[in-house]
Formats: sequence, structure tokens, C-alpha cells
Amino acid sequence: AGDHSPGFEMLLKKGFHGVQQEAQSYLDQIDPYDEHYHDKRRFYEAVILTCDAMKVLGERHAAKALAMSATEMDQERREELLRIAATCARVPYYPARTFREALQAVWFGELSMFTEEKATSIGMGRLDQYLYPYYQRDLAAGILTKEQTQELLECFWIKLAEIIYAVSKENAAFYSGYQPYVSFTVGGCGPDGKDATNELSYMMLQATMDLQMHVPTNHVRMSAD
Repeated sequence: AGDHSPGFEMLLKKGFHGVQQEAQSYLDQIDPYDEHYHDKRRFYEAVILTCDAMKVLGERHAAKALAMSATEMDQERREELLRIAATCARVPYYPARTFREALQAVWFGELSMFTEEKATSIGMGRLDQYLYPYYQRDLAAGILTKEQTQELLECFWIKLAEIIYAVSKENAAFYSGYQPYVSFTVGGCGPDGKDATNELSYMMLQATMDLQMHVPTNHVRMSAD
């Protein structure tokens, strides 16, 4: 299983709440005399249930970070935990508004898929393209600096590298430490055929050079430009 790239750009814009609302709308409109009624109903009900699960996932992380902040004595770390709590209370259920929220939502998406299924190559697609608008807005608004963005990317890289397979005793001799090839793509052209490389493209490659880990796998698109 695996070998696909989920629609993270859509999820960042809609959140699982938006997806859930669409699924409920489709569920309400199914013709009960449709020969595929039961299959369609079960599918949309499963989508709605999955969206509820993603809401719970964010809320549990938010609650844990908030509880940790209550006993944290270091002021800087306490502020970090409160930021984490606020971010996880927002995403992945609601649309991302900032770069930090967008990155957290992508992580929750990856985490949930590997929780649900042992798979290879659940990639993140053109990460530098769909995260760039959030980076641009945060930079312009003074919410993040380039240095803080680089740190967030490298923290994200480390989280991705934590995902390894848990296998049976019989398979462990062969699959021991086998990692799932989480990949991303940078560079290339946009829909207009022009070079789409941006600042995040290079920052993501820099994160890989800084950390020198086995995950994530880098893919670079090249063009004549």
C-alpha cells in the first residue's frame, strides 16, 4: 500500500471540517432508490467519521500541551507549549491560517495515514508550492522570520524521521528499522510553464543538508529555466 500523494493543498484550505460538511451534503442528497445507495452511504459515513477522528487527534495534542504548560517552570518553553496548544486546537480540523498551522496540519495528515496503515511512500507532493503562500503572509506580517521558518522545517523533518515500521518478530530480521520513504518535491514549473522555484524550495533542501537523515526523501524538479 502507499505510493501516493494526498491532497494536502485542499486540506489546508478546507480543513477536515470543510471535507466533513461536503460529505454530509452528499450523504443528504443520495437517492434511496439508487442501486449503489448503500455503498455510497457507507462511504460518506466513513468520511464523516474520519473527519471526527482528525478533530479528536488535534484536540488531544492541544490538551496535552496545555497540561504540560501548567507545570512548566521555564517561561520560554511554557510559551512554546501554549503556542502548540493553540495550533493543535485549530488544525487539522479547521483551515490553516499560518505557516505553523499549515505545517502542523501536514504532519497530522502524515501521522494519521501511517497510524491507519503500514505503507511506503505516502508523499507530501509539492511541499514548497502549497506552503509558500502561508510563508509569504507570515513573513510580511512579521509573524515569522526566515530563521524561525527554517527551524520549524527542521523540527518537521525530525518528526517525519520518527516514523518506522513496527513488524512481527518473524519479519523483524528482514524489515528491522525499515523506514517508509516519506517524500516531497521542490522546484519545477507552475501551471503557466514558468519556473516555480521559491525561497522555501531552497530552505527545504537546506533542512536536509543540515540534518543529514534518511527521511524525508528529496525530489527536485528541473526545467530549462
